Amino acid sequence: MKQFVILLLLATIAFSQEDFSYIKNAEVDSAAYYEKEYLYHFEKYQRDENISKKALFVAMGSIGIAGALGMFILIDEIDRKLSSESGYTMSSPLVIVEMSLFSIFLISDVVYASYGTFASIEKKESDAYNEKRKAYQSRHITKISVVPQINPIEQKYGGVLALNF
Repeated sequence: MKQFVILLLLATIAFSQEDFSYIKNAEVDSAAYYEKEYLYHFEKYQRDENISKKALFVAMGSIGIAGALGMFILIDEIDRKLSSESGYTMSSPLVIVEMSLFSIFLISDVVYASYGTFASIEKKESDAYNEKRKAYQSRHITKISVVPQINPIEQKYGGVLALNF
């Protein structure tokens, strides 16, 4: 019976020291998955932020030019009224340019607001995946395990506390 218990103990120890490399690969694959998702969302964030900044630049430029052109039209209209000439109509080229610039401003402003919102959403997503990646890596940095120690010559057995970093 004693031999059976020792044989059972040795068999348990032998099978417990099996190579678990597929578990390590799963850990690396999970960390790589979170890294890949983080980079994907971070790149989308950068792209959306870049588009948002360009749209803001176009909006500010078009409203500046439209404001200057509007002042020119207003001053010229006042001058024409004083000299009793006919004024601008909605079909005159300067008014059409003025309305076009104002339309560009409105469209650019909508693009700026929408891509700014998309950028903030992507930033939150990339931060969330980065936090998951960091939490997953910190969870698997230190492993504590008990390694059995058997000395068949002196007929002693025991365990050793092992820390894997």
